[in-house]
Order: sequence, then structure tokens, then C-alpha cells
Amino acid sequence: MHGFGFVWGVGRSVSLAASLFLAASTLRGQEASGEIRLQVRDPSGAGMRASGRFESAGAGVRRTFETNDLGVYIFTGLADGRYRLEISHSGFVTQSVVLEVKSGRPTSQTITMVLRSQSAKVDVISETPLAGTDLAREQIAAPV
Repeated sequence: MHGFGFVWGVGRSVSLAASLFLAASTLRGQEASGEIRLQVRDPSGAGMRASGRFESAGAGVRRTFETNDLGVYIFTGLADGRYRLEISHSGFVTQSVVLEVKSGRPTSQTITMVLRSQSAKVDVISETPLAGTDLAREQIAAPV
């Protein structure tokens, strides 16, 4: 009878080890494994350095980032869900995009930055009379 108890104990240990292995494998399959591959370009199509914000209200993620000189940044280890990217660079219009991430499938996004328009404002305060008008000398706002 002593041998039967030993075999029974070994069998239970093997069964327990197998169950723990399967549980660990299942948990590993549920780890955040989504990925976003971002490429930021200037209006000519060349990669450019830019900075931005990355957030997901559902996943509780909020961080800042900066692309490299080629305009590339890769977000890894993301849970499934919707993420919002906001990209900015001095002299360019800030771009914003919402992306859907699904585990195991990388999401690629290329963003082309747009130059910020420049505007000028000129205020005309009053008119200056021109020589030869019919104004009296005292009414001309310049040496005559």
C-alpha cells in the first residue's frame, strides 16, 4: 500500500504543475500586446522630429513622447482599446488622431504635419493729407 500512496502523490503533483502551467499560459495570452507604429512627416514627405501626448481614458494611460529624427515612435505593450494621439511641432498645426488597438496586430499610422499659416494685421489710425490739397497750412500734419 505504501507504493500506491507515493504514485498517487506524484500524480497529484504532476497534475497541479500542469494546471499552474496552463494558468500561466492563459494569463500570458491576456497580457497587453498591442502596438502602434507612428510615422510623422513634414509637408515634403520627409520624416521629422515631433512631440506629443498619448492617452486612453479606458486603459488609464497618459504619457508624452517624442519621435526620433526619422519621425518614428513605436508604442508597445498596449491593451486593446481606443487611444488618442496628439502630435505637435513649432511652426506646424497640431494634429490629433484616434486609433483602435487590437492585441497581436500592430496598428500603423502616418501623420503629415501642416505648416501653420502666418497672418499679419495692419491698423490704419488716420489718413495723412497729401501736398496739393486745399487744406490750410495749420491743418497739415507735416512740415510744409
